[in-house]
Amino acid sequence: MNDLSKVKDILASLQELYENLLTVVEQEREYLVNVDIKNLLKVVELKQYIGLKLKNSEDELKKIFDKYDVENVSEFLFFVSENEDVDDVRVLNGMLQEKMAQFNKQIEINRLISEESVSFYNSLMNVYMELFKGNNENYDKDASVNIKQQSVSVRV
Repeated sequence: MNDLSKVKDILASLQELYENLLTVVEQEREYLVNVDIKNLLKVVELKQYIGLKLKNSEDELKKIFDKYDVENVSEFLFFVSENEDVDDVRVLNGMLQEKMAQFNKQIEINRLISEESVSFYNSLMNVYMELFKGNNENYDKDASVNIKQQSVSVRV
């Protein structure tokens, strides 16, 4: 298999992986909004798995680019386009760039949702802490039973 075919296969693989990531990120957003931690953890693991596959594909692509001392697909195509039709590779690369841009937008939205959720829960915790501080009462971990605090004096 020549390098042009390899690059074409890698670009197709990368595009498919980014499509999968877009689906996972949409699920992630749903779980963030609904504060579904159990499923959110599963989605994070799936993102890590897909991320590893992305890295492996990108490493393969970089090896080919290094052989030609190029930085990107356009430069690579300049060197290998002699007597070969490379329009399909250009189209694949364009589609991949579009998927990557969509993914980056979705990730940014999820980041903003996460920040808002954390901010909300921090504010809620501050309210509870102020309520508990005002009553000078201590509660167990479920905040259901008042635990009376006894002071103990120790002499040495």
